[in-house]
Amino acid sequence: MKNGRTIVAALLLSALLAPVTLAGAKIRIQNNDGPNEGFNDPAAATPVGGNAGTTIGAQRLIAFQRAAEIWAGILDSDVEIVIDARFDPLECDSTGAVLGSAGPRWIESDFPGAPVAATWYHGALVNRLAGEDRDPTTNEINARFNVNLGQPNCLPNRGWYYGLDNNHGTQIDLIVVLLHEFGHGLGFSEFVDSDTGEFFDGQVDAYASFLFDNTTGKRWSQMSNSERLQSAVNDGQLVLDGPSVSAASAAFFTGVNGTRLTVNDPPSIAKSYVASRGTVGGPIGSGISGTFILA
Repeated sequence: MKNGRTIVAALLLSALLAPVTLAGAKIRIQNNDGPNEGFNDPAAATPVGGNAGTTIGAQRLIAFQRAAEIWAGILDSDVEIVIDARFDPLECDSTGAVLGSAGPRWIESDFPGAPVAATWYHGALVNRLAGEDRDPTTNEINARFNVNLGQPNCLPNRGWYYGLDNNHGTQIDLIVVLLHEFGHGLGFSEFVDSDTGEFFDGQVDAYASFLFDNTTGKRWSQMSNSERLQSAVNDGQLVLDGPSVSAASAAFFTGVNGTRLTVNDPPSIAKSYVASRGTVGGPIGSGISGTFILA
């Protein structure tokens, strides 16, 4: 993503792929590309990193299916999740690019089974909580990714890696990006206006309701519009404090205000960061300072 921006667009309907089912969830990737483009690109490709596709289009589909399998193995839902997907030319130049994006096609509040009233939920989560498909005519997630990556004017020499083994080298691992973006469509995103700080239609969403600012000591649901705008760029101090996240945090951090890493130079990254202790080496004690060297 370039400058932290993502693009979420409505996608057309097209041919279906076979559903992916693991654990308690079913995810289907819907190919919305036209002939000879995106998933249907017939250009020959050599199988790579466990991806047996012999065309660029086939390798893209296989990578999407693998990302869907990983999410399906984590989720628990009786309602199929359908991801409308396509490859398009997205914003990019020789130094940066929008890799892709994903987001919900629809949201709902105050549905049967909603845990909190007057709160927006992503479509896939709505179906999970309600135990039924609340919008059978509309799929749950949009996903659009950059077809030009690696071209001369779009991060040259940094194209997509379609392998399934994480051995991407200097290339950009498509599966890693897919896992991140699919998360936005499944529920890890908020609906606050980035220009005004207002909640969508004046109502908080489930994700934003758990956003907490360590500096102000407030959740986003307790802030004014202007406070939310300031909090959105409060780097390193805006956290998610839902009960599941808080319970799991001990495995990663010694505490939000516990272990800290302070960078003094270069100025572009100089600040105090939340840190966790490594799994090797002895205790740090009261502290240590020195020069970092990239190993």
